[in-house]
Amino acid sequence: ITGLPADKTVTFATYQVIKTKFDTAANELTYQLTDWAKAVLATGGKTEDDVIKEISKLNTTGTSATEQDNIVNQLAAAASKTAYSALWTVSSDKTTATANLPIGSYLVMASCTDMTFLNMLVSVNAKADSTDPNGWILEGEGAVLKGNQLSVDKKITGKKGTALQTPIDETTAAIGDTLSYTVTANVPHYPANATHTTFKVKDTPTNLEIKQNTVKVYGVKADGTDDELTGQFTPTLDGNGVLTVDMSEKYLTLFCANGTYPYATVKITYDAVLMESASIATGNTNKPALIYGTDPYTDSDASDKEIPGDGKQKVYTYGLNLTKKNSDNNVLSNAVFSVKRKDNGTKLKFIEDATAKGTYTLARDQGAAGVTDQLTTNDQGTFN
Repeated sequence: ITGLPADKTVTFATYQVIKTKFDTAANELTYQLTDWAKAVLATGGKTEDDVIKEISKLNTTGTSATEQDNIVNQLAAAASKTAYSALWTVSSDKTTATANLPIGSYLVMASCTDMTFLNMLVSVNAKADSTDPNGWILEGEGAVLKGNQLSVDKKITGKKGTALQTPIDETTAAIGDTLSYTVTANVPHYPANATHTTFKVKDTPTNLEIKQNTVKVYGVKADGTDDELTGQFTPTLDGNGVLTVDMSEKYLTLFCANGTYPYATVKITYDAVLMESASIATGNTNKPALIYGTDPYTDSDASDKEIPGDGKQKVYTYGLNLTKKNSDNNVLSNAVFSVKRKDNGTKLKFIEDATAKGTYTLARDQGAAGVTDQLTTNDQGTFN
């Protein structure tokens, strides 16, 4: 099996599909389906010989025809499979795996942390040796490991309605400012007959309010071009403001598309507003996650796994502490100030902390009831 990711540890589950019986006296091989494979494939009027002929065609047409074939996926989806003890040895460069297998055909299902793979059929074929009437030549028909390494990334791509030339991880903003984000996630590779196709992107904001009506989803092709998947999904926000875009039900039609996998990644864009609860100076995070299923043939969400983003995206905001003193350097309480924008002289309005005199938070909604543009120092002559 070629095409292993060099930076990952891949394991292989092996199941014998076709076995052989050798007649020594006649120097003849007879091919048979294993019991579990026969129960799966020899149905609907198909005989065992019919099935063996179909599999034999796959074995002789090369690796490209041995993945994603209906027969292979039918076998992989079987609820009851008999495991075959096979030792797969990975090459020193970690890109190839080899096993010593008797003549026959085998279903191989790969698994690895943070990756999804397609099913494979490998075989050991035998043909008569033209130079030795009693000899046989064995040929291994391998497969190419096809899958997708899964990850999710996020960038700040705009601020106050202006797109940034270069996406960034960190920026500064004032309460009430609108920031634009782009989340990119790899599309998992599930077989075309998968019954469990979990594919979700979740985004957990801290002190940022995601605007649900700004969420857009795009399918991005391998060449970097994209299609907006308008109306295909309904992004949701829970009570804590966590955004979820669930693409599971549309996976087979949109992202698998009968095994063609038109999109390598998805791109999700949205706007978010920095809230009054924003942490001062420590950074406000917005952490994405990709949720996928590790078993495409299970009916349980228990096999789902979450891959988190790196959490580097932060928005910083800051405050001011000011103390009013008179000419004798004594602090003055109950001194009243206003704060204006330097560019246009507009007075900013604040929410007063009812429990701490002299403490104010910039109002996200400058027209909200109860806000004030009069900031009064406390008994220590300070306002914050």
